[in-house]
Amino acid sequence: MTVLELRRVTWGPKRAPAILHEISFTLAEGEVLAICGANGAGKSSLLRLLYRHQAPLSGSVILEGRDLWLRPAREAARIVAAVLQEQPTDFALTTREIVSLGRLPHRQGMGPGDRDRAITDAALLRMDLGGLADRRFGTLSGGERQRVMVARALAQEPRILVLDEPTNHLDIRHQLELLRLLRGLGLAVVCTLHDLTLAAAFADRVLILDEGRVVVDAPPDQALTEATIARAFHVGTRIDHTGAAPRFSFHLKDL
Repeated sequence: MTVLELRRVTWGPKRAPAILHEISFTLAEGEVLAICGANGAGKSSLLRLLYRHQAPLSGSVILEGRDLWLRPAREAARIVAAVLQEQPTDFALTTREIVSLGRLPHRQGMGPGDRDRAITDAALLRMDLGGLADRRFGTLSGGERQRVMVARALAQEPRILVLDEPTNHLDIRHQLELLRLLRGLGLAVVCTLHDLTLAAAFADRVLILDEGRVVVDAPPDQALTEATIARAFHVGTRIDHTGAAPRFSFHLKDL
């Protein structure tokens, strides 16, 4: 079942050239899509369209069969959760308080109910944050903060999860654990990834952007070829397929 569809979406700041040009793709329930591309390709701008931060100049973002911008913001927040590179600046809050913010779109009344508290506790445990629940957010490491933000998104109980470079600040073990967790959620997942090896191992499909246009949208073995990587990243590439997962090496192309 298709849960997200972009139809010829274009976006750019007011009175400036467009950054994204006629982007189209669909995302099915339980499918994982990795968005890759060089810095400035439009990856983060594309994600902002998905979690209702900015509206397209043209085209449509369709969320479960209905235009995202025809839904009330709170209703959209029950369906889409985002984990961004920017983190909260209110360091006085505890880990538990940050995670409980994910329940705001669902709350009835002034404060959290028993179900909200139970879901918050489950999200803390799922991200191995039980021992940090009462720690001030400002005392946590970068990797710990990133796991808190993922836990907040899980507490939101979304059907679509949008993540901007979710493995930033995480050590190798926590990178792999997070990606395995995301694959096992059964949610539609869209994330940007710089690491092409992780994208190849993690995603069902890889969408590569170059200057705001889709270069390719295909399974990893078809998307991550030497030709497409050269076009999008302007580097030479060698791909080793002898192992269980492809390994990439890069070199500057001769000028």
